[in-house]
Amino acid sequence: NQCYKFQTKTDMTPASSSDLELATKQGTILGIKVDGIHYGGGYYGVPGPGVRVAKATLRVSLSTMALVLVFYYFYGRKLRWDHKNDDGFEYSRY
Repeated sequence: NQCYKFQTKTDMTPASSSDLELATKQGTILGIKVDGIHYGGGYYGVPGPGVRVAKATLRVSLSTMALVLVFYYFYGRKLRWDHKNDDGFEYSRY
């Protein structure tokens, strides 16, 4: 267990009120309440459904783009091959 390894290799002491005040001034501590006094600010919350939806949308968008690029890569080669179309337009190899 990583926490146990860290604990056995350090000399940890409880944080004093001055330590908590300093961390609050630095902005390096989340909001906690100790002996009725609030220190720090903010909180941690698990990502909500909005974040999950955004990630799913991003995955679908990237997958669709990749599919289109692969399709264009293979089918586009066929279109770029030298031949004349019905309208007389000649596609180039480049």
